[in-house]
Amino acid sequence: MVKTRENLSYCGVDCRECNIYRMMMFGEELKSETLNRWREDAKKYWNMDSVKPEDLNCKGCRTEHEDGFFVLKLCPVRKCCRERELCSCGLCQDFDTCSWGPPGRENLEKIAAGEK
Repeated sequence: MVKTRENLSYCGVDCRECNIYRMMMFGEELKSETLNRWREDAKKYWNMDSVKPEDLNCKGCRTEHEDGFFVLKLCPVRKCCRERELCSCGLCQDFDTCSWGPPGRENLEKIAAGEK
């Protein structure tokens, strides 16, 4: 399947490959594994002591909803893209010099080069 700007998050991650997205689509069989992984990441990256199942309610970083994924509020790439009114970090004039190193950098480099 072709990866386009529309099916990538601001930082270039393909939401269809995300374990949270798959958990929401395929349900209970992935819930325990996904929750455990995100509890580890939340502790490591954001010093959070716990993550509840409802914290993993992600409909994509481009959406606005009150019960959204907690990372959306913490993501500097999302914040920057929204402030600059960009649909992708790869379209930013500062992309080559940006120090964030988004997780989907390979996809973003294709966007920056004009590829899909």
